[in-house]
Amino acid sequence: MFAAISRCAGFAGADLSGVRAAIVAGAHVPAALVLEYADRGMLLQQSWGMTETAPAATYLPAGRTRDKAGSAGVEMPHTRIRLVDPATREDLGPGSAGTPGEILVKGPNVTQGYWNDPAANLAAFTDDGWLRTGDLAERDAEGFLTIVGRRTAMINSGGENIYPAEVERALAGLPGVREVAVVGVPHPEWGETVAVVLECPDGATRPSRTSAPTRPGRSPATSSRRGPSACRSCPARRPASSTCGRCAHRRCSARPGQQSIRPRRARGRDRRSRSGCARRARRMPAPPSGSSA
Repeated sequence: MFAAISRCAGFAGADLSGVRAAIVAGAHVPAALVLEYADRGMLLQQSWGMTETAPAATYLPAGRTRDKAGSAGVEMPHTRIRLVDPATREDLGPGSAGTPGEILVKGPNVTQGYWNDPAANLAAFTDDGWLRTGDLAERDAEGFLTIVGRRTAMINSGGENIYPAEVERALAGLPGVREVAVVGVPHPEWGETVAVVLECPDGATRPSRTSAPTRPGRSPATSSRRGPSACRSCPARRPASSTCGRCAHRRCSARPGQQSIRPRRARGRDRRSRSGCARRARRMPAPPSGSSA
């Protein structure tokens, strides 16, 4: 919402002095957007929470808006938060600053459980009452949290865990990028790879792959893996249940004869697969007359 407001025609000359602070939540907030509003004298204070935490569990103090731009802040009073390894569920200790972990939360603001749903309660709560949120975050040396994505949205590319929000933060500050969304798509070699959807203003120069910053600690090979491209007619944005035969996106609506820019090797494999299915279908005996399907 705040990103859309910043693009309105009258935003540059609008008087924002009457707004002392605004709380933003519900999705990752790019640091560039926070700083854009801060330059106008309006502080966007990010919070994190969910319905089960009624609703806020963290909050970024107004005085830290600039130097902690993009952070969801620290725990609310009487609320406790732990980060655990998503695979082993072991606690990430004080020396794990910058390591992504799943957020577990506990406090008087946290629900006691789901009504008449013991299976959901067993999956969502630990034996000692901590709520497993499914959200992933990093904690810095000062204890401030930065949300990096959902556990279910994590992309596994050749055994490397990639967090969409982390990639989005790296790309959001590039010139010519208005909004960015990152999703995982199938890859014949790596299992999954990163697909980036950019919204750029009319006339803007599309950022090149070499202009994207790389997070310290990530190898250039990991950050530059290139997956199959999408059909030009494919509007798909998120994985679904079926894969287009001409591109890496799922549920592509491209019709036969439309142009694809998928690599030649992958297209050839799909053609062989489809022709093989057709040959097997031709060899199947016809059902006897009078039989039901």
